[in-house]
Amino acid sequence: MIVIPAIDLKDGKVVRLTQGRFDETIYSADPVKIAKIWKSEGAKVLHCIDLDGAISGAPKNLKIVQDICQEVGLSVQFGGGLRDRNSIFAALTSGISKVIIGTKALDEEFLKSVITEFKDKVIVSIDVNKDKIFTDGWLKNSPVSVLDLVKKLKSYGLKTLIVTDVSRDGTMKGPNLELMQSILTEGGISLIVAGGIGCIEDIKKISQLLPSAPYGAIIGKAIYEGKFKFYEAVNVVKNVS
Repeated sequence: MIVIPAIDLKDGKVVRLTQGRFDETIYSADPVKIAKIWKSEGAKVLHCIDLDGAISGAPKNLKIVQDICQEVGLSVQFGGGLRDRNSIFAALTSGISKVIIGTKALDEEFLKSVITEFKDKVIVSIDVNKDKIFTDGWLKNSPVSVLDLVKKLKSYGLKTLIVTDVSRDGTMKGPNLELMQSILTEGGISLIVAGGIGCIEDIKKISQLLPSAPYGAIIGKAIYEGKFKFYEAVNVVKNVS
């Protein structure tokens, strides 16, 4: 398992939300500097989300993410407003390693087509609250159940899935291990866990999930609030594995 620091962007700044509410906390006006910090502490992958893009439906902070790719030199997975083939192509040809599809993942024909074209460079991210899937920057919910969607995504050939429990995101009260366990039990897909991580013990619990450890865990507010150092999470995962 790998640990992945989150860099959420709004109006060009690094922010964090709580439970999907857009009354964000601003942590830095220099996203590239933040990315360099996480690299220095052992990050191999960065999770960059364009919150403005998630609301508007088109990326607004892509240039900043391009700067991160060029100046920091880490693999970047990027999402937020990627809702057509052209925006995905633009992201992947600008240095971004993988694109994250959120809202448009519920459009079956679109998702099938981009997975066919871009293959494992496509990651789907689903935001969950009480077994309901939320879209459009956490503003709308879908009647599709989580496990039914996971089964569909596997049938399309999706390789990697991010699952965020919105009710825990930014709360640092611990991840929804039961939800993540149920998805892992389905098998056949690499899972990245997000939402609620608040301490090193949470990282240990995630890495010990059965039947197999998730591919990764995204850490956000806890490292920005200084609950623990990112390098401590990197070391914990090394020791567990």
